[in-house]
Parts: sequence; C-alpha cells; structure tokens
Amino acid sequence: MSARLDRSVERVAASAAREHPARSVRVGWWIYSYGAAGGSWAQVAAVVALPDGRLRFDLRGPGKQSVVTAPSYPATYLTAQTARRVGLVGGGH
Repeated sequence: MSARLDRSVERVAASAAREHPARSVRVGWWIYSYGAAGGSWAQVAAVVALPDGRLRFDLRGPGKQSVVTAPSYPATYLTAQTARRVGLVGGGH
C-alpha cells in the first residue's frame, strides 16, 4: 500500500519521520520513496539482502515497486505504530 496524502498528513508524517541507515528498516514500516512522479510514503512488504551487499525493499502498492540501496545509506522511515498515529493507515489513507 502506498499513500497519496493531503498536505496536513504529509506534514505530520514528515515531522514524525526518522532517518537512520537503511539496515534499520523492518517489514511493515513505511519509507519515503522517491519516484518519477515525486516522492510518496510506501509500506515495506519485504527486505531482501542482495548478493552484492545492498538491500532491496519490496513495497506494497500498485506495480509492486522495489527500492535498492546500500545498508548504510540513510532511509527516511516511520514505524508501523507511528504511521497509524500520524494517519498514513486507517481513516481511509
């Protein structure tokens, strides 16, 4: 599931987000993913360690997107609990 948000939810999510190395992200958490149409929040469905040492985050939503990154590269994320609190999930988002 990915989320297109109204501005108020986007602001609250951005202020609640944390940035840590990508290796910290877990399944069920939400990451801010940059794409061709700009950025959006998407829930992590799987975290896969690739043979070359990078990580692949498989995201829920249309097109089953994936993001590949180095484990030490910063990732902007929300835990599942924080995503619910700020309105990314529930209430029609």
